Amino acid sequence: MKVDPETQAAAVNPLWWWLPLVALLAGLLVLPWQRELSQPLGDLLQRLLAPPKAPAGVVIVDIDDNSLQQLRPELGPWPFKRDAFALVIEHLRSAGVRAVVLDVLLADPREGDPALARTLARPGPPVLLAAAGLPPAQPVEGPQAALHWTAVIEPSATLGATAAQQGIVTAPLGADGRLRQVQLWHSAAGQRWPAMPLRMWQTLDGAGAGTGADSAPPPWPQDAQGRVTLTLPRCADCLPHLSFARLWQAALRGEPDAALAAQLQGQVVVVGSSAVLVDRAMTVHGQVSGAEALALSYTALRDGQWLRSAPIALQALFWLLALAPALWVWWRGPSALSLALRASALLALLMVLTAALLQSVARIDAAQAAPAAVLAAGAAAIALLRQRWQQRERERLDRARAVAAAANDAKTTLLANVSHEIRTPLNAVLGVAELLAATPLNDRQRQHVAVFQQAGELLSDLINDLLDLTKIEAGKLELHAEVFALRPLLVRVVDMLQVRATQKGLSLTLDLAADLPEAVLADRRRLQQALTNLVGNAIKFTAQGSVQLQVAPAGNGRVRFEVADTGIGIAASKIDSIFDPFVQADSSITRTYGGTGLGLAITRTVVQHMGGSVQVRSTPGLGSVFSIELPLPSATLAPPPNAAPDPGVRHARVLLAEDNEVNTYIFLAMLEGRGLRIDTAANGLTALQMARERRYGVIFMDLQMPGMDGLQATAELRRHEQEHGLPRAQVVALTAHSFAEDIQRCLDAGCDHHMAKPVSRAHLLELLERLLPRDPQDAPAAATLPAPLDDAASPVLDPSAALAGLGGATGLHQRVLDHAAVFLASWTQDYDAAASQLARRRALAHDLRGVAHSVGATALADAAHHLEQALQAAEPAGPQLARAQAAVQDAIAPVVVTLTRRPSA
Repeated sequence: MKVDPETQAAAVNPLWWWLPLVALLAGLLVLPWQRELSQPLGDLLQRLLAPPKAPAGVVIVDIDDNSLQQLRPELGPWPFKRDAFALVIEHLRSAGVRAVVLDVLLADPREGDPALARTLARPGPPVLLAAAGLPPAQPVEGPQAALHWTAVIEPSATLGATAAQQGIVTAPLGADGRLRQVQLWHSAAGQRWPAMPLRMWQTLDGAGAGTGADSAPPPWPQDAQGRVTLTLPRCADCLPHLSFARLWQAALRGEPDAALAAQLQGQVVVVGSSAVLVDRAMTVHGQVSGAEALALSYTALRDGQWLRSAPIALQALFWLLALAPALWVWWRGPSALSLALRASALLALLMVLTAALLQSVARIDAAQAAPAAVLAAGAAAIALLRQRWQQRERERLDRARAVAAAANDAKTTLLANVSHEIRTPLNAVLGVAELLAATPLNDRQRQHVAVFQQAGELLSDLINDLLDLTKIEAGKLELHAEVFALRPLLVRVVDMLQVRATQKGLSLTLDLAADLPEAVLADRRRLQQALTNLVGNAIKFTAQGSVQLQVAPAGNGRVRFEVADTGIGIAASKIDSIFDPFVQADSSITRTYGGTGLGLAITRTVVQHMGGSVQVRSTPGLGSVFSIELPLPSATLAPPPNAAPDPGVRHARVLLAEDNEVNTYIFLAMLEGRGLRIDTAANGLTALQMARERRYGVIFMDLQMPGMDGLQATAELRRHEQEHGLPRAQVVALTAHSFAEDIQRCLDAGCDHHMAKPVSRAHLLELLERLLPRDPQDAPAAATLPAPLDDAASPVLDPSAALAGLGGATGLHQRVLDHAAVFLASWTQDYDAAASQLARRRALAHDLRGVAHSVGATALADAAHHLEQALQAAEPAGPQLARAQAAVQDAIAPVVVTLTRRPSA
């Protein structure tokens, strides 16, 4: 019975009722700290969206360190006499300034106060004086919202300043010490004072300018404590500045300064001191002086650079949007988990963009901490639910995958085993065909042999493609990068396919760009496979004309390979499907040209794994162009190590370890007439013993042999060479397995080279040409090795005793020897496989004793007898059994060698 997914989702929804509640609770918990938690995003938006230029209409006169130093001879140490300020103010008024703001506390009576008082009382541009609050401060909310101070320090009474000339310059900062807001009103002892930026606005710009606390309320949106949130310009420290020393000197001279007058006319001048280090403030854009903070706060109020709080309806909309993913999952169930997570990320981005838009266009501070907490909590809960849901699905899929993997492994193992079994007779088929092709034949016979060879090659290609496809489907296609010369590989691809092209009367050419890298880093085998597939396909589908492989750099460390042919071409509607396994452009192609449709599928997958791509251009009836573009970084070939002289083929001795007599026959026939002396061994034990006895130029080692396989024999040979200080013999692994891991397994065991079956005569001769010495005197000197075992002279076997036991029947004796050779070669392997089967081991030991007696192997029979006794003990374990097993291993090897040694070819 199938369950509808939506019905299933509806059934589980009641279990997730808590999801939107968790999200909502997170927002409610954050709400009391909404403004503080929203500050990081607000600061970021301010830095991004703030006005880029400093505001106009304000000039800073700075009593900096240089001014103090220059004026010290004239005015004495700081603080200056008050008549100095009077002189400067008079000069500023004469320059046509709009107003003067003294951001300097003039609290105590000092020399020169009468002169400054007279200046303040004269008509002209207003002069505003600073007052400061004494902490601690306490915010007061309500209609008379203000910041209540313990006391306020006012200008000295000797100056005669009115209330309308005063403003509080003490600015409250945020918890992190940054100036973001201006407190409009301050209070102490029942009296109210405006902040200096507000006083400047009232005096210069506001309705009822010059009035005090009873003036019309300012037009800016305030919070409950009477604060206005400002957006200060990005260029906070680039307001026009003048040195107080320059201004003083101009005032003292009383001479007009046209440049100075032009800079001051119509400006609001704020006089402050950057030399007082405590009079500084930090904004979201950086640090500014107290005078700059006053000027920037005033211009922000004047120019409308402030923010209002988001309306309740807008906040509710944000909350609803933040709750939407959780509500959607609650409504739809597990089917909505992935969509809800993506929606959460999208909504988070949307909320940030909306906040930026509201701040830059509508001047609204959309504090987003609470909605963001709702969204984050909902997303986290959704992610947790998704993880748990995915874990349940993963467990279900894992169970299904395990079943599928077991079936796939069985298929892979079956294909591997079948391919190995097919390759053995295929090696004989192709080998005999190649040998026949080299003999005198009439035209009819040569045509038969050609068909013979083509059918065998097609079968070999099919096996290789099927194994590659199986590996790809299992996700086990691996790449093994190495540094290699590119041009020789390309020449080799063309040379291998040249015979096939010539047989069809085609011209096969290679066009290499001059600026190709000499060496590259890539998987050499896979690159050769891809190019061989494309060139081979081009030859197969071209009846007349030419096939060309063009190779040139494509930039950025990439190389482009193009295979162009004059063949049948591909219809545009068929191009997309030709890379699918078992698919060809037309069903008639298989009947006409043959093939399985695997080559292009494998080529595309290999190229994609190498980081490249495959493209096709084709015109039906005119031909096709297949192109590959691959990243092939240039590399440097390592210099060849110092080695023996150039190898060759004459008068060398070769050992072939091969248990299949047909393969042995093919191997010997391929090398007939080459001046080689070839010894053969039917199993690993015999091959190992023969390699110990004499020095071979090359040893060809089949991997699958009874008893000791080729990898074990090679590993034992390497150990023997190391123990006795012998030179390393060249070992070539012969195997039907040609995957990269198979090659690596051979190399790890000690093999020097790998040759895949079926073996071609050309490949075999080319390898021998590289490995064997060219001249007899170049052959390696024979090492001091044990004397070879010989049936007549060796005490390993006693043929006369064996014949006597058989009543002198020589025919029966030969059959006994044949049986013993097979039995003994696999005995060690069978004994090791029966490690947990005591009865089986006892039977093997008993049979070994009987077979050894039948061939006259007295020492082996005695060792088998002691092993049988050790296995029949009450507790068959410990040193006695170990000694008995070792004695059998020592005795069985020379018997197997003697029985299976073949005469040299």
